[in-house]
Parts: sequence; C-alpha cells; structure tokens
Amino acid sequence: LVQLVSFGCGVDAITSDDVVLLHDDLLATGGTMKAAYNLVRKFNPKNIYVNFIIEITDEGLHGRDIFDKETEITTLIKV
Repeated sequence: LVQLVSFGCGVDAITSDDVVLLHDDLLATGGTMKAAYNLVRKFNPKNIYVNFIIEITDEGLHGRDIFDKETEITTLIKV
C-alpha cells in the first residue's frame, strides 16, 4: 500500500509574524508531518507547533525521534 500526500501553499501564505499549528490525527513514523514541518519552516514563521491526537510508541515506531529536539510536539494519547 502506497499513500501519496500532496501539500502546497503560496509563497506569501506564511509570514515571519505567523504562528503555525500543524495537526494530524496519528503519529507513527512521522515522515509526512516532518515533510510538512520542513516546508513550513522555509517561510520562517515566528513559531511552529506540531500536534497529534494519537502517538504510536509500540511496534518500534518512534516518529517523534525524527524531529529536532526544539520542535514543540504534543499528543493527546500515547499507545
């Protein structure tokens, strides 16, 4: 199973005065959110928050680990 995700935004969509919240329902490997985070970071917003409803830490999945330590990540439920 291959899932293709597309995300796009205009060059003036995010400014250096903006605070951005990236939200997804599930954190498993973190690859999709990391790609979105890296894209948003190119716009140099004031801050970027990353939020998930569920974080999977079983099964050897540690998606949080692929983010820089200063990335603010919150989750509601860890399983």
